[in-house]
Amino acid sequence: MKHSDYYLIGLTGNIACGKSTVVAMLRELGAHVIDADRVTHELQQPGQPVYEQIVAAFGAGILSAPGGPIDRRALGAVVFSDPAALRRLEQIVHPAVHARIAAWLEDVAQAAHPAGHPPVAVIDAIKLLGSRAGSRSATRSGW
Repeated sequence: MKHSDYYLIGLTGNIACGKSTVVAMLRELGAHVIDADRVTHELQQPGQPVYEQIVAAFGAGILSAPGGPIDRRALGAVVFSDPAALRRLEQIVHPAVHARIAAWLEDVAQAAHPAGHPPVAVIDAIKLLGSRAGSRSATRSGW
């Protein structure tokens, strides 16, 4: 997959800066949109490999109930007070998110589009560039 197979837009910004409005406008114009935060939530659901890795790394105390969903506040209390724990969480989550988005980009590149124009792909992510820095997976995926 080459970037010439699609136009890629990375949309990032703080809360309440208008990202949702821009995403809605781009989607209305025919852009394919993926929300990296939603992907992260999906990957952290019980039964997913990322969920299992997070529980193994941080213990069952981060769960809302035994075998239940991850309590994001409990996990946040652990990782935001310990830079090494935050790096460990990012090492678990970021490569999986990048892989999911890379697979999605492959699908977008293969999609049929009017008049032979390349599709437009939009990645909506709060931490678009910083999360890639240490990820070999992101480099291989090409975005």
